[in-house]
Parts: sequence; C-alpha cells; structure tokens
Amino acid sequence: MSASASATEAVAFDARTTGQTRIIGLLDRRPEPRSKQPDMRAWSALAVLDDRPGAITGNEHKDRWTDWLRWSNLLQFLQPAGPDELPRSFHQVAVSTSGQVDPHTVALLTSALPTEAGAPQPLPQAWTEAIEWASSQVEDVLLALVEEARHGRIDVPEVGFEYGDQAMQAELAWPDRKVAVFIDLDERRDALFARDGWYVASAGAVNVTELIKKLEGN
Repeated sequence: MSASASATEAVAFDARTTGQTRIIGLLDRRPEPRSKQPDMRAWSALAVLDDRPGAITGNEHKDRWTDWLRWSNLLQFLQPAGPDELPRSFHQVAVSTSGQVDPHTVALLTSALPTEAGAPQPLPQAWTEAIEWASSQVEDVLLALVEEARHGRIDVPEVGFEYGDQAMQAELAWPDRKVAVFIDLDERRDALFARDGWYVASAGAVNVTELIKKLEGN
C-alpha cells in the first residue's frame, strides 16, 4: 500500500486486497465551512477491477472478481447519513468503464464542500436504482440526464420496458412521453414503435439535447 498527503488537506491511498483488487481512497480534509475544522467524513472510495483483455485470461482474474464484489458489498454503504453531512461516496469501477465515473460525486476532485445551505442535493433514489439496473450501454445516457433529474424536469425511465402484444423491449422508456432508447438494432421493432408515435433512439447514437427536449415535452 502506498499513501501520500499534502499538509492536512488531502490524503490518498492505493491498496490491493488479497485477491489483488485495487482499492483507492480519497480523503478531503479541507476546513468545513461552519466549524472551520477538517472533517474525516468527506471522502470517496473506489473498488477497481482490471477487466482489460490481457487481465481476464488467467486464474487470477477470478480472485480479483470475487474480491471486487466482496469489497463493493461492504463499501456501498458509505453514503452521507444526512443532508448536512459532507460528501461521501463509493464507486464500483471496471477499467473498461472508468470514464463513466461522475467526478461531481468525488469530494476531493470537485471542491464540493457544503455551504451554509448544506450539501449538494443527492440524486433521487429512483434514478440511482435506474443507473444500477440498466445496461452499461445506456449508462452514459443516464448520467447525461442527471442534472435535469436533480431539478425535477424529467422523470425516471422504466428499465427493461416491454411494449405491445409481442413484448418488444426497450432498455429505457418514458411511456408518458413515448420516448424509448434501445441497445440493439431492430428495424422492424423501431418502425412499430415509431408507427405508434414513439421517439426512438439508439444507445450508441443518442442526441442528448434532443432527448431532453422530448422528455420535457418540447
């Protein structure tokens, strides 16, 4: 394990579990605005799995995977206990999806200490669950909609929505707005949705600005 610190303002550690899963901790100890004292609660933890092609071929990958799940189950409970607490967050990360981590949830990276008005408004639970259960192929889409969701301008989508007698499935859907996002290509299905007045988008080619307008009823 290695550690580094800059005065008392920030501490980082980078450790390996017995199964060689990487655990990263970032502790923000800058003065809390009201007490003017460092606060040990302003920190973030990341469990990182190396899933690059060269890393998943050996037997060691099973041990890393097992530890990744075990530590994630433990660290997932590290969340703020109240709106007046400093940010705390956990991120379950694979190398292949590391670019999808929202830096706004990592206190040390954003200077996101609360003001007298309190900590930043957390994401509604329904949206947190949607991001958790949806395919990783639409995660970028959901994260792009987060700020609109925080302000209550758009509703949470249904994940794994089934439509019609044939139970045609959309990965994300807003039935009231007739908006659907798919993760696969099926021209016949898309045509049937469009025929019934739906706005149809593919996860790999979503125009987020246009999607937001549709969800806001514009």
